[in-house]
Amino acid sequence: MIIVTRDKNYQAEGCDVVHSVENAIELARGRGESEAFICGGAEIYAQTIGFADRMYLTLVDAEVAADTFFPQFDEREWSERESFYQPADEKNQYPFTFKLLVRSRS
Repeated sequence: MIIVTRDKNYQAEGCDVVHSVENAIELARGRGESEAFICGGAEIYAQTIGFADRMYLTLVDAEVAADTFFPQFDEREWSERESFYQPADEKNQYPFTFKLLVRSRS
């Protein structure tokens, strides 16, 4: 796991800590990784969405108070490959839809 943080003193056992998205990508490529999963926050998502070939999105069907959001993106650049709807149940307070989007390349 590679963690990107501005905190120069941050450490996490078993993880590599870097201070920019570019450093994280360089480290992953240096290890021969062909795929990386980005687990935000919003700023990290905004900085990395341009690198993404796939997005695994969970769209929760609920209105809740929030001050941080996934960045806007041009949906015309993406094709939906999978979609799965999960109604609310004993494990899930809100219904949600899971989608796999793949970037369309010209």
